[in-house]
Amino acid sequence: MQGLIYFSISSLIFVSSQILIKYGINRVGEKHGIQFLISSLKSPFVLSGLFLSGIGAIVWLFILSKYELSYSVLILSITYVLFLIGSQFFLGESVSLLRWIGAMLIIVGVYIVTKS
Repeated sequence: MQGLIYFSISSLIFVSSQILIKYGINRVGEKHGIQFLISSLKSPFVLSGLFLSGIGAIVWLFILSKYELSYSVLILSITYVLFLIGSQFFLGESVSLLRWIGAMLIIVGVYIVTKS
């Protein structure tokens, strides 16, 4: 049960960070090269996402200290499903039926791994 909490926190942090970064970059607009980089790094959404990514890396280090890498990576693949949900609801992206089917396969795979 405790492991589930660690993995859930890690997934939520990683998904939140990437959604914030993507949202911030979408607001930067059509800029290129160094101008894009400067504008992106001025975005509070991008900066918040990068900060969360750092926190996520610390949580990941903690997970790796407690669990095998082969197990941890497979469990955290549930993050891809959360990306689909988050990108649809927070970014307004459309998610095709084939992507949802793929997400269901990931869920089945994670379930199998948790039983090992």
